Amino acid sequence: MEEFELLCTVLWRVWFRRNVRVHESASVEEGDIVPWAKSYLEEFKRADGLGTDEAKMVMKSVARWQPPTEREFKLNVDAVIDSVRGRVGIGIIIRDAFTPWEANKAAHSLAQIGLTVESDLFWFEDLPPSVADLQL
Repeated sequence: MEEFELLCTVLWRVWFRRNVRVHESASVEEGDIVPWAKSYLEEFKRADGLGTDEAKMVMKSVARWQPPTEREFKLNVDAVIDSVRGRVGIGIIIRDAFTPWEANKAAHSLAQIGLTVESDLFWFEDLPPSVADLQL
């Protein structure tokens, strides 16, 4: 599980580097990716073990989400972990500037569905009924 967590965090950092390069004409050092991901995971785990007020203070430093512009897409990702059964459900939604904010909930719903199935499922245009009910 720790290797998967690190992989997801490294992929997220690569995505972040790309956005900094494209949208801010700046760069993040390449050697920074894996050490940063490890440090980020350690900080997250520390915050996760803190009381609610302490965790909120640690997490306040995280940037606030902004909707994409008309020329951008954003990837919303959520995961649900069932440590008892050793299963992970992952939900991913790609949204544009015209997708309502409520669509962010769809990634979580897809992750929950992922825990209930025995094989990989992919939806590209049609949505499962429980997600379609979110009225995207």
